[in-house]
Amino acid sequence: ASREQQAVLLYKLTTMPARPALYATLTGSAVACLTLIAVPFTQQTQIFDFSDTPGSVAIYYLVFLVDWMILTTVLYHTYHQLRDIDHIYTAHTRVSLFQLRPLYAFSALSARTAIAFAFVLSCGIILTPSEGNSSVLLANAVIFAPQLALIPTAFLWPLIGIRRLLVTEKERILDQNQASVERTIKEVLQRTADNALDNIDQLHKLLQTLETQERMLKQIPTWPWQAETLRSVIATMLLPIIVWLIPQFLQPLLP
Repeated sequence: ASREQQAVLLYKLTTMPARPALYATLTGSAVACLTLIAVPFTQQTQIFDFSDTPGSVAIYYLVFLVDWMILTTVLYHTYHQLRDIDHIYTAHTRVSLFQLRPLYAFSALSARTAIAFAFVLSCGIILTPSEGNSSVLLANAVIFAPQLALIPTAFLWPLIGIRRLLVTEKERILDQNQASVERTIKEVLQRTADNALDNIDQLHKLLQTLETQERMLKQIPTWPWQAETLRSVIATMLLPIIVWLIPQFLQPLLP
């Protein structure tokens, strides 16, 4: 791709279209408002155990609204990235098993999306009123568990396409290797049958080379990320869980 094309692709990857992003945000606010309207206020106060003072109610409504707005925006952001990354791989990328590092850049991008979402989810957990009773724990689990699942989804979803292309490329080269092995073995058998053993050592060396090549190819990873990137996403996924569990362990110890 030319420099102009690269600049356009970079802009598409890092910038969401304003109108669809706005629609996603409005969808989240609509879902939050409908949920707050559908669930009786008295039931909300019982489930989340917050007081009915104006300040407490305002904080609760604000956190709930912002959480849903961010959730739907992140969902659209993930979809937007997936579509553009798939287009880049399809139209502008030559996949090579021996040049994997440039492909890891997209895993860093999706990892940042997952980390940002985990941070927002952790803030939502911290700000959500909770006294630790069974009703609150169940309600929080129902609300936060699907959002927690979106953290690995935001990381993995945009990388499905390149993973598929890497697997296809690896299978293609391995098939070529096996075809070469088959031809070489047939040549050895034919020469043995014809008692034409001149230079047969060269065929044996070729078989050894093909065997080494096969081992090397099988060791090449087809996961489009570095190990430290995956570890950071796993650690990030644990953050909201820890933030949610800490008050449950500390509350019985408080007077």
